Amino acid sequence: LPSWPRFIADKYGNAGVARRLEEQPFPDDPLGRDFGKLSYPIEDAQTSWITARALDFFDQRDASRPFFLFVSYLDPHSPSHLCEPYWSMATNTFRPDTLPLPPTFKQDPARQSATAANRHEVNDPAVVRAMTAAYFAKVTMVDDNIGRLLDALRKKGLADNTLIVFTADHGNMLGDLNRWFKGAMYEGSTRIPLLIKAPAAGPYAAAFNRGAVVSNIVQNIDVMPTLCEI
Repeated sequence: LPSWPRFIADKYGNAGVARRLEEQPFPDDPLGRDFGKLSYPIEDAQTSWITARALDFFDQRDASRPFFLFVSYLDPHSPSHLCEPYWSMATNTFRPDTLPLPPTFKQDPARQSATAANRHEVNDPAVVRAMTAAYFAKVTMVDDNIGRLLDALRKKGLADNTLIVFTADHGNMLGDLNRWFKGAMYEGSTRIPLLIKAPAAGPYAAAFNRGAVVSNIVQNIDVMPTLCEI
C-alpha cells in the first residue's frame, strides 16, 4: 500500500505534500503558522486515510488466523492543520476566544512569542487559545476514527475476542509554563493515555475490564511483555 504522502502527491501533485492551506490565521508567528485549514476533504486527511487502510485490513485478512493490527496516528501532533468538520470545531465549537489559559501561563509584553529558533516557548495568548482548540479538535478526530475501528470489530463479530490497547508516546504542554510541544518533563508533556480492553470471554477480562482508573506509574516498555504474556 502507498504511504499517505505518496497518496496525496499522486492525487494533488507534489505541492499537495506541503498540505495546502485555505486559511492560516497566524502566518507570521513561527508557532502559530502551524494552525490552518486544509483544503482536502476529510477522507483524504492523514488520520482518516490511515483508518481506511486499517478497515481494508479487516476485509483482506485471513479470517482463520489470529491477527495483530498496529494503527499509528500522527494526530494530535503538530502541525495543527485541520479539514472540515474539525476546522469548524477548532474555530467555533471549542470557542477559542473564551478558552481559559493555563494558570502558569504568564504573558510578558516585553518578550517576543515563539521564534524560528525556539518554537517551544509561546507568549501570545491568542496563539495558545487557538492552537489548544485545534488540539482538542484533533483529539476528537482521533476519537471518531477509533470509533470507526471499534464499529468494524463489532460488525465482524470480533469485538469480544480482541485485545485493544490505546496509548501514545508523549503529551503537549499547551501553553503551561509558556511552553508548547514536548521536551519539558512536566505533567502535560509526560502524561499519556494507556487504555486496555481484554477479550470479554478470556481470563484477563476481570483484571482489565473494570472501568477503573489506575494511578500507578507505568512505562511503554511494559506494554509488549504484557501483550506477549496475554
